[in-house]
Amino acid sequence: MEELRKVAAIYLGAIGHPGVKPGILEKNILLRTRFELDQYINLRPVKLYAGVDTPLKDKGPEDINFVVVRENTEGAYGGQAAS
Repeated sequence: MEELRKVAAIYLGAIGHPGVKPGILEKNILLRTRFELDQYINLRPVKLYAGVDTPLKDKGPEDINFVVVRENTEGAYGGQAAS
């Protein structure tokens, strides 16, 4: 946590492993980081890449460029404390 406190941004991709029971990574990595560093949203940039098949076939990369903001205050994140 001390190393993470020193940086301006944290880029975290998908985490997991088939050999790890569900809930362990979420609680020990994701929830702990979010609670201890007071992170209450996820910013998820979304872009359309040329050559990648998509339901939006008539659109190009210049047409799609947005960010999904996901609030971390409900569901698995609500009412839980990191241990």
